[in-house]
Amino acid sequence: KNPDSFLARIYGVYTIIIHGISQINIVLMKNLNPLGNNYEYLHRIFDLKGSLFERKTKNIQKAPKDQALKDLDFLYMKKVDKTLIDFTRNATSQIIESLLQKDLILLTDNNLMDYSILLYIFKVPEQSNEGYSELFELFKDVLNQHRVYLSKNRKYLYLIGIIDYFQEFNTKKFLENKYKKMLYGKEVANISAVNPTIYSNRMFEFARNHIFVRGEGQ
Repeated sequence: KNPDSFLARIYGVYTIIIHGISQINIVLMKNLNPLGNNYEYLHRIFDLKGSLFERKTKNIQKAPKDQALKDLDFLYMKKVDKTLIDFTRNATSQIIESLLQKDLILLTDNNLMDYSILLYIFKVPEQSNEGYSELFELFKDVLNQHRVYLSKNRKYLYLIGIIDYFQEFNTKKFLENKYKKMLYGKEVANISAVNPTIYSNRMFEFARNHIFVRGEGQ
């Protein structure tokens, strides 16, 4: 029903049985970044939950480019580089009003939470550079049709997906929420362990206000 979903595709679920060892269950999923995390023009990776509580890398200045940074890191880097996020008007309306909204409804209806928007940001090399055509090969994959976007300033290319969407809001997560509420009071609104409706609403607002936005003065 939603072929343009951001959800990382599941290709199969397998069980490996080895005599004398407990069975191992494996979920095989599409690699969102076929260029690899060591790709020359990879700029940064962000794992975004829409949660601000403790969502910060200890030493962002020393974090390698293949390390997934978090929500507070993302907000900080947007301040440092005001050209970092610069989606076009068409991209923002398409993502926010259609694609993301459909995924969040599906996840909420299935009592799922704790998922992340995985955002890869690549620097666009000079057109004469051989890396330019290699980077734009991402657009040729039919599954990337609505997952890859060129920034309005043509400085960056964004690759988007939703990962880690298997966590149900079960009794364990419910108790985690209550425990942290006693510890942190009002700050509990910013933790990851919240019910799926709150989680999806918070994610949507964070995405609309901070991720899929146009650059300053646009």
